[in-house]
Amino acid sequence: MSKAIVILGSGKMARNIGLFLVRHGHRVTMVCSRGEHRDTSARFMGKNFKRLNELAEGFLHAPLVTSYQETNFPAPDIVIEATHEDLEVKRRCFGAIESRIGPNTLVVSSTSSILPDRIHPGCIGMHFFYPLDLIGFVEIIAGPSAMAQSTVGQLVSFAASLRLTYIIENESSAFCANRLLLPVQAEALRLVKQGYAAHEIDSCTANSLLPIGQLTLIDAVGIATVHQSVRNYLAGIPLNEREDYSILIEGLQSLIGKGDLDRKNKIGTLFVTLSADRDRPMNPDEHSGFAAALLYIFVNTCCMFLEREIIDRSSLDTILSMVYHAECTLADVLEREGRVRIADYCNEQFLLTGISYFKPSAFLTR
Repeated sequence: MSKAIVILGSGKMARNIGLFLVRHGHRVTMVCSRGEHRDTSARFMGKNFKRLNELAEGFLHAPLVTSYQETNFPAPDIVIEATHEDLEVKRRCFGAIESRIGPNTLVVSSTSSILPDRIHPGCIGMHFFYPLDLIGFVEIIAGPSAMAQSTVGQLVSFAASLRLTYIIENESSAFCANRLLLPVQAEALRLVKQGYAAHEIDSCTANSLLPIGQLTLIDAVGIATVHQSVRNYLAGIPLNEREDYSILIEGLQSLIGKGDLDRKNKIGTLFVTLSADRDRPMNPDEHSGFAAALLYIFVNTCCMFLEREIIDRSSLDTILSMVYHAECTLADVLEREGRVRIADYCNEQFLLTGISYFKPSAFLTR
């Protein structure tokens, strides 16, 4: 059944969600913050809609692109906020269309790092992964409020109608697909600071569970976006553990300070060094050692999430296969590398550094 869906935002993710929903037969209105964004988005959506509609033999609904100053769109069945990761910006966007939100409107945020209950009463998180038509996966995050819990079923049905694979998360497990990567990204930025060539570090972070290099991923998402998201994640963990990620926060902040971080401008973690000792050579033994270490850190993080019941095995396997495009399962790596070997390495690093994410999970020693 076709639904009237309003998308708040005009960026890459908002447009991707909009076109995906249009392709599934929904009536989409995009609400942009400024006139120039509206005009740019209208051209982009119009061009891409023409192609989609030809493939659908003319049966799709043309998207409407408007602005907050022109609230001439129909009352929506669903509102999806898709702006950048700033709580106040998200709240202002919902506030600007509050009069259009009815008692039966589903209020949704595509946030990747902010608990939805903080954004709007009864809001549900629906964290889409770009590009949506290829990844086909979404994290559904519901806060503890009765209003949020009562609408989870509706959003699950909506995701299923879009043929999206989903996992349901709560405040504890929210944004697991990104949070699992933080220790590996922190250690990658530590190597960047030590002056090793970024492309070598990126290669070290790629493995059978994480085939995409983490520096490549950070650049693709956007350094400023990753930086803000990491800050949001860390705000919810104990202060002593938060300090363990200072290398990641400081590294991303230093890169942001270098200017316009856009891959097309050749600026980003793969192109900018944080060290005066630029492009420090990495010999084959170092490369294999770092690659094993980064894999072990990630495996330990996965095991720690399972141990703390932040995530279950089924959800973890879904994230590994659909978001990371893993070539094998966690169980495969544990069998191949050996639980004891991974635990011994992590324990050695934990005793040496005191960094919390090195502490071996009990899952490795059972």
